[in-house]
Amino acid sequence: MVRDHLGSVRVVLDSGGAVLDRYDHEPFGNAIAVSGVVTGVRKGYIDKEKDVESGLYNLGARQLDGPRFLNVDRMWEKYPALSPFAYANNNPVNNADPSGDTIVYKLDQGTPEAYMKRTKDLMAMLAKKGGFIGDVIAYLENSTKVHTILVTFHKSSESYSNKPDAGDGTGSPTRIHFNPYYHEEFQKAAQANPALNKYAKEVGPDFICLAAELTHSYRADQGIQDLNP
Repeated sequence: MVRDHLGSVRVVLDSGGAVLDRYDHEPFGNAIAVSGVVTGVRKGYIDKEKDVESGLYNLGARQLDGPRFLNVDRMWEKYPALSPFAYANNNPVNNADPSGDTIVYKLDQGTPEAYMKRTKDLMAMLAKKGGFIGDVIAYLENSTKVHTILVTFHKSSESYSNKPDAGDGTGSPTRIHFNPYYHEEFQKAAQANPALNKYAKEVGPDFICLAAELTHSYRADQGIQDLNP
């Protein structure tokens, strides 16, 4: 079988490499084109099985009905920025949620593992530097409030409080939207379009952006800064 970047079955081959079947899907899984000798492949969209009677995809923790799940994400409280019913953060072309409770981001720069490694490496570098940012990371890691880092595309980084009026002294959990490849992406874009160089001073190294957002989260945790727009 030949699968696409999301794991969906697109082509079925015989032992000699000849094409038996071809499959195409709409973004949320509905089959729009099936051709071949019909081999009876049970798994198709994101390598999951569709129930014949109900027409729903069985994704482990939940069942998928088109663009939304039938029940709430069990982790919804940790990710208030995301709809608890939406599949793959409403971005099924780039993302997948094969288990029904964990979004897998398909990044242009590499695999989800590569994204996580890049972010962890930057965190480790900042922690090793010590000083104020080292103290910030240690504080957030030991905080009773949950602070999460979410992948973003085509922009640098932002921080948000998870409750209104987070600067009231009580503190708030936060979420950081961070793209660890933004500086690299900007440099490539500027090479292709020199007019962008006038913004170069505004695009700092990725570790500087991450340090700034971690500091915002630190201040929101202590209740001295409201990160909501």
